[in-house]
Amino acid sequence: MWDTSGEPPRIRLSGAGGESGRGLGIVEELADRWGHYSMGLSRTGGKLVWCELGG
Repeated sequence: MWDTSGEPPRIRLSGAGGESGRGLGIVEELADRWGHYSMGLSRTGGKLVWCELGG
């Protein structure tokens, strides 16, 4: 995932009727590892979130 925000990613609690905020919670549950890289020095800025899934 990539976005233009310079803020580090954080897992948010989303209510049953919420329309956003579930992505990193799903990644946290399914991935063996995940993290992010700052893209602050590139033209686009923001961050890139990565994950590793087991086999």
